[in-house]
Amino acid sequence: KIHERNDELAKLKKKNTQNVQVLTHTKEKLQFVQAKTIASKQILTKLDASLNSARDALAKAKSDRESLRVSLLQQKSSKTANNQATLIHSPLLLADYKKRKIEITDKTKLLQDIKH
Repeated sequence: KIHERNDELAKLKKKNTQNVQVLTHTKEKLQFVQAKTIASKQILTKLDASLNSARDALAKAKSDRESLRVSLLQQKSSKTANNQATLIHSPLLLADYKKRKIEITDKTKLLQDIKH
């Protein structure tokens, strides 16, 4: 009987040792995964900051582009107004302008007809 108990005790000690080793390994792995998670969170924070700054830069670039577009449209409209004001002062230029405009319209229609 004592021999059987000793065998059983040895089995239990071996099982206990294996369980302690598994538990130790699991704790070490947990610490490793936690450290990796912290590092990943830091990287994510940096990437979020970079993304936000890039979005801000994009918004500013779009705003600048829009203001330039509006400015160019205003310049074009003022040039057109100046050209028309010059035409109004000169009846010959105004007549020539109207004639050329009609010719351009006719040629455009002819071109469209030829294409189709």
